[in-house]
Amino acid sequence: MKIISALLGAVILILVLTTAGIAASIKAKTDNSKASRIINIDADRLPKRYDGDNSRVVEILTISYLQKGEFETNDAFAKRTEALENKVYVFSYKPRRFDELDGIWKKELYYDIEVNSVRIRLDSIKIVEKLWDDVRGSYIGQNAFGVNKSIRKGTRNRYNITLTDKPFDFDLQMEPAKAKITIDNIRILYWVKLRDVKGRKDTISPSIDNPFDGEYIECESLSTTIEMWIYDFNTGEIFKKVKFE
Repeated sequence: MKIISALLGAVILILVLTTAGIAASIKAKTDNSKASRIINIDADRLPKRYDGDNSRVVEILTISYLQKGEFETNDAFAKRTEALENKVYVFSYKPRRFDELDGIWKKELYYDIEVNSVRIRLDSIKIVEKLWDDVRGSYIGQNAFGVNKSIRKGTRNRYNITLTDKPFDFDLQMEPAKAKITIDNIRILYWVKLRDVKGRKDTISPSIDNPFDGEYIECESLSTTIEMWIYDFNTGEIFKKVKFE
């Protein structure tokens, strides 16, 4: 029995140490992953499949929506405002080649075989946004005509950042062989400072076409573009950096 107990104890100890090791390994990988997402504006290459701060839209707008605290002095609020206004964020945008909803070519990104050039034509408004509903329940509603409808109840959220206030036209020289395997991976990386961050709340009244009952929360921001990079999303290769005054 003593031998069996000793063996069981050794097995348990091994399991504990193995579990701890796996947890430490996962944490290390997570920490390294986070570190690899931080880039410098002088970088000559990006991490593979780099999408910048796209996944942090809600977090960024939440901390940037400035409201003076009840116990915050004017000087403290001014310093906090200045620090956030000077903070730089990066957002990745995939130029549209074909709009499946409209069934037409958008021509934001296309290849001109006559001059061996990838042509990028972006208009003045590009938005990165996060939309979602926090549903906390439902009920059956009825309109004036006696039509029943299942109504969801909760909060509808919309957070969005307008990336640039200027058109962007650029021709990128590229041989056809490379363009064929690259063009669908081309992204634009916007380096921006946020400005005019605004928020609002409203009430949503349910209807047959919009069966949602609750609160609408919106937070939005304009931005000033510092630089725009053209890069390969899959490989991280940077083709061109365009600076703005």
